[in-house]
Amino acid sequence: MATIRNGTGTWAIAAHDKSAVLSPVQIGRPECGPHEVNIRILYCGMCHSDLHACNGDWGMEFFPIAPGHEIAGVVAAVGTDVTKFAIGDEVAVGCFVDSCGACGQCAAGAQNHCRNGVTMTYGSVFPAGRGHDHDG
Repeated sequence: MATIRNGTGTWAIAAHDKSAVLSPVQIGRPECGPHEVNIRILYCGMCHSDLHACNGDWGMEFFPIAPGHEIAGVVAAVGTDVTKFAIGDEVAVGCFVDSCGACGQCAAGAQNHCRNGVTMTYGSVFPAGRGHDHDG
């Protein structure tokens, strides 16, 4: 999962290096920003992409990596400006969770190609300045 640096409070199963041996780890998750939801993850799928990320095959070397980017669960908290979701709603998330929302790619609906950086579901740190508590 995308995390905040040196954070704690959420348990995950993660690879700690390119050996891809999975073991428990505690990571940090940010509080909801005004336009965000936090999800209590109930299920996740793992595919070949997760295995490549854990093995370091794609150059993603921000460890620990908690694989399983196809997430399903329920909304646990909502930001102050969220109108489409409520606590208890069933939701799912794909491979990225945030983008700048302002560049040409984002404006065209291609947030996955954001020129200012995409925050992936795993292997990413939430960028500073986006309304999150980044310091854990």
